[in-house]
Amino acid sequence: MALQFGGEWKEYADRLGDAWLDVEWSARGEPLRRFFERAEWVVGLMETGDEKPVGHHDVAISESRDFKIKIAATEWLKDSGKSLQVIGNEAVFERSNVFIGPETLRGRSSRSQVTRNLLRDRFKFSNHSNPPYDRAAFVTALAEMIGRTSGNQRVFTHLDAPFDALALKPEVRLFARPLFSLAASSKNPVLLPFLFLGSARENGKKIEVSPEQIERLCLWVHPRLNHQIEINEVRRLYRD
Repeated sequence: MALQFGGEWKEYADRLGDAWLDVEWSARGEPLRRFFERAEWVVGLMETGDEKPVGHHDVAISESRDFKIKIAATEWLKDSGKSLQVIGNEAVFERSNVFIGPETLRGRSSRSQVTRNLLRDRFKFSNHSNPPYDRAAFVTALAEMIGRTSGNQRVFTHLDAPFDALALKPEVRLFARPLFSLAASSKNPVLLPFLFLGSARENGKKIEVSPEQIERLCLWVHPRLNHQIEINEVRRLYRD
């Protein structure tokens, strides 16, 4: 509440100090403080209490309570030496996950469950530097954006070299949404070249990356870069 509304909620949080770290945080009754004492730990999300997250994890919480991760991340990242990494499921790159052909209602329900598990990320808290997300998480987030957008929309995120040269000044106001909701992945924001469409075109496409809109993007980004480079370099990076 303090994070979202501030004001008296913040004053209340200040009086409590770090006592909230001792509240039971997982289904097994473990307090968050126990994990904060570790050098590294991974949180997995699950849909129900009977389900186990895919991949290694030290603690599992319900997907409906993912706000807990944002609270934990805010506290964890107060120390500049620490990091939080979004970890995707490498199985998203396997062609065997693509379905072709007719199916029964029960089969469709089962496949939807498998897909939800496939797209569920994990979160690694570390007391050393890590990239804010891995390749599988990046691909998953882009795929999920296709179904999320209402109206045409762009997204931004942190990118490594050489694309970090496209990072915008901190004071630039963006009418775009972060690809990842956690602040750790939104530092040094780079606008991605994809324009996610609110409704599909006649050809069925829901993402647009045309030469014309890329040129408009380059012209908008260039004067707002955190560190100036030539406009032709901006064009080259976006086209790469």
